[in-house]
Amino acid sequence: MSVPGAGLRALTVALPRWRLGRAEWSRAWGRRAGPGSRPVAGHDEDSLTLAADALDRLPTAGAGALYVAGTTAPDAERATSSVLCAVLDLGPGLLTADLGGSLRSGAAAALIAADRVRAHGAEVLVAAADRRDAEPGSDLEPVLGDAGAAARLGPAAASDLAELLGSASVAGDLPDAWRPSGEEDVRRADPAFAPRLTLGPGVRAAVERVCAEAGIDPGHLSAVAAGTAEQRLLAQAVEAAGVPAGATEASVRALAAAGDCGSASPWVAFAAALDRAAPGDLVVQVATAGGGADALLWRVAAGVEAWRAGGGSGLEAPGGEEIPSYARFLRLRGRLGAEPLNPYSSTALLWREGGDELRLVGSECPACGWFAYPRRPLCTSCGGRELVERRLARRGRVVTWTEDHVFPSPEPPTVMAVAEMEGGGRFFGQLAAAPPGPVHAGMPVRLVLRRLHDGGGLAHYFWKLLPTEEAS
Repeated sequence: MSVPGAGLRALTVALPRWRLGRAEWSRAWGRRAGPGSRPVAGHDEDSLTLAADALDRLPTAGAGALYVAGTTAPDAERATSSVLCAVLDLGPGLLTADLGGSLRSGAAAALIAADRVRAHGAEVLVAAADRRDAEPGSDLEPVLGDAGAAARLGPAAASDLAELLGSASVAGDLPDAWRPSGEEDVRRADPAFAPRLTLGPGVRAAVERVCAEAGIDPGHLSAVAAGTAEQRLLAQAVEAAGVPAGATEASVRALAAAGDCGSASPWVAFAAALDRAAPGDLVVQVATAGGGADALLWRVAAGVEAWRAGGGSGLEAPGGEEIPSYARFLRLRGRLGAEPLNPYSSTALLWREGGDELRLVGSECPACGWFAYPRRPLCTSCGGRELVERRLARRGRVVTWTEDHVFPSPEPPTVMAVAEMEGGGRFFGQLAAAPPGPVHAGMPVRLVLRRLHDGGGLAHYFWKLLPTEEAS
């Protein structure tokens, strides 16, 4: 299937702050796990917050649709895309849709977005994110990862990062990994047997087909970007398709930085490929699972240079802070007992908290320039009542703080802080993660969406203050 005319405007990758060193995992279990570390979402992070972190770094103005992909959505019937639309204030007229049920959903979202671009000339946002767990001590635990990625697509232009030239898909249903409904842990078939029957044939067929339909010799491909953990089998499959040796190098780098992060994996791998691609290079982005595969053929465009100059994917030096112990990792994942927290919740409460406060809408006085968040009925500076809406800035500096050592938390103490935000207004809330050093006045922070608590089966999301890189 050819999908001409769709260009990649922007691409971002979001990794959580914490990382589990595979050496620490090996010490805990007495088994080998290879070098490096995997990204780990904190106790207040899930696939929705990871998608929000990635989307927050994209230009979102003027978008007409948002597609969100993932297999670990926090709610089975509450649309993640609708929550993100409200949180990021994308507007009530935006088309939103969730895609799930398959690790290939990230690629499917891109194909649906490209079709909408082609049919309507629209600007479309795509996000893919997963928070993946495996049984403690299993071979999968140190390999999986938590990550989010987001992209903006629109009619092809010279300033794009890449142009989509075509796609090909191969259906398959021979599960090499699966997760039964209602369970959190990924299971895997015999790793010495199943991947050889699933990954290799599907990827080879998809790559051969997308190149044939586009009239391109596979030998002219610069990279094949796929986020699978089976990198050796991936390399064998693409070489069998006629792709030059070494074309999967970006996939190896992506796996080292983000682990096997589910539906986000193809986007993370594609971002890694763009980190070292030149305008005119041909890159195939692959999503594979259960014997099936989707291949998207991209031609790198001139905009990749500016994207790289602005930091690119961030995967070259992912940073993050290593979890000090495997027991701490288990606590972050909710596997060790903790003091229960049972907050009250209702749809009325969600409605009340999910409006202007979640959208970070405050009040500004046109007469004197005074601004406050949350909204106020009148100006406390000049007494004016003709106030206008303005969104609170996302960055600021800590003014004062306190540490709560009593409140139940997997990461005690709970730090509450007041921050003076850029452009005026103050925000009072929790710190999202303990900073590398002590909290101090003037410490730079930014607002990030986090899972505040659960009550009555409903997840409550709100903003927290995250210490920025300048604070370290």
